[in-house]
Amino acid sequence: MLRGAKRFTLMPPSDRPWLGVAEFETGEWRRDPTTGWEVAMDSGAPRVEWIELDPADREAAQRKHPPFAAANPIDVVVEAGDTLYIPALWYHRVQNIGPEMTIAVNHWHDMAYDPKAVYNFLVERLTPAPASD
Repeated sequence: MLRGAKRFTLMPPSDRPWLGVAEFETGEWRRDPTTGWEVAMDSGAPRVEWIELDPADREAAQRKHPPFAAANPIDVVVEAGDTLYIPALWYHRVQNIGPEMTIAVNHWHDMAYDPKAVYNFLVERLTPAPASD
């Protein structure tokens, strides 16, 4: 983080059953000269998995999806001069803190599909999704 601060809410891959993962259409922001910015949905594209709750608001998340009570979110504040490493497959939510402009540098690298990744995908597929009622 070069300037400002961000709050990260991190959740390990083992929390997946409690997060209310659902499939959503993809879209992109497009600028129309007459109407301004709008989201253009791509109904022909493959759907993507996404979390349909806000893990930073734990009470609202539990009301929307009661199994979220079993999740283990971790809140971390990153300030100027700090570095945060987020392991592959970890769920995360990022929020700027305060009115100050935030300048951050991000770097992504490809994940190694080693036995740990294969094990994670196996557990993901074998773990039944809990009922939300």
